[in-house]
Amino acid sequence: NQDRVLASPLPPDAGCAGCARERGEGGGDGSQGLLFGVFDGHYGAQVAELAQQRMAAITSDHLRRGEPAGEALRGAMLDMDAEALALCNEHNYESGSTALVALLQGAHLAVATLGDSTGVLCRAGRALSLGEGHKPGRADERARIEAARGWLTEEKELFMARLHTMDLSDPKVVEHAKGVSWVTIHRVCGDLAVSRALGDRDFKMGGQGPVDAPFAWPDDHDRTFTADLLTAEPEVREFDVGHDDEFALLACDGLWDVLSEQEAVDYVRERLREGVDAHGAAEALCDLAGRLG
Repeated sequence: NQDRVLASPLPPDAGCAGCARERGEGGGDGSQGLLFGVFDGHYGAQVAELAQQRMAAITSDHLRRGEPAGEALRGAMLDMDAEALALCNEHNYESGSTALVALLQGAHLAVATLGDSTGVLCRAGRALSLGEGHKPGRADERARIEAARGWLTEEKELFMARLHTMDLSDPKVVEHAKGVSWVTIHRVCGDLAVSRALGDRDFKMGGQGPVDAPFAWPDDHDRTFTADLLTAEPEVREFDVGHDDEFALLACDGLWDVLSEQEAVDYVRERLREGVDAHGAAEALCDLAGRLG
């Protein structure tokens, strides 16, 4: 398992508590708030594990400087990437990770999305997206990658191939399986199916001369990139949280590959109404995703 998660209160700090109170943020007790994260690792768990260990401290450092929540998350993500690349270069790791980080301060929620791990807020029973995933096939991501002299490959997957992993004794799973369809997967340089991530040093060699990476290079390519193909620049969205907001879900692409945002919200809401606690509802959702293939 290369995935890691984070749920941590950020420590109180006299230097930023006043700033937070002025903005109506913080935990009401001088704390910097609560930080949640999902890190979906690939090519090893090293970067996801580093992010799990360091993201709270780095975010806290940015908040101490008086930065508002969204700006603090952006700065923390970029700093986290610098640490990840340093780790990979020191130990010759090829590891990388998506990152989805949410900072809750009182009635204010800031969410930073990097890669294809995304979240949803249940607002009065309806799914409100917390961010859009970064897939290479997204028009703006494709344009950025190709402008840097990178390229995309395309493949199609028929979800029917997942039938052998589905629990077809479950009527809910059987009903879901009826919606089998082709899915198009784009990969950067024929490799990664995400366009933003922490780490992934081979994809961040823009302007550094010929790249020694095991890509299936086109015959006419000189093996140089004019800019990084992957970026650690997150997209940040901010929300005011009110009485209609029941819960938030943060998950990697494995969940969203088999469930829509509304389906996930409805399922968790049902479990909570049955008296299952938040941890149990999350486990039940993961179990459902596994049974869906």
